[in-house]
Amino acid sequence: CNSHGLSPHICAEVDDMAMLRLLARDSGDIALLPAVVVQDELLNGTLQLYAELPDIAEQFFAVTLQRHFGLGILDELLSQS
Repeated sequence: CNSHGLSPHICAEVDDMAMLRLLARDSGDIALLPAVVVQDELLNGTLQLYAELPDIAEQFFAVTLQRHFGLGILDELLSQS
């Protein structure tokens, strides 16, 4: 926001995508979230896309326990990182 000269009034900070989806849909405020989270609302016109920010990324981490029987698909997925 600073780099674009914006001074937002922050109403909520949410870590849960389902809650963020509900707030974006029901509050009438602007929300910054991945379009995939609200794709149905964008398609049916409930929400509008105002801007895309390609330089913003989100990281996901997987925490696993060592198992006696491995899950091949999980091993393959984790080896790609």
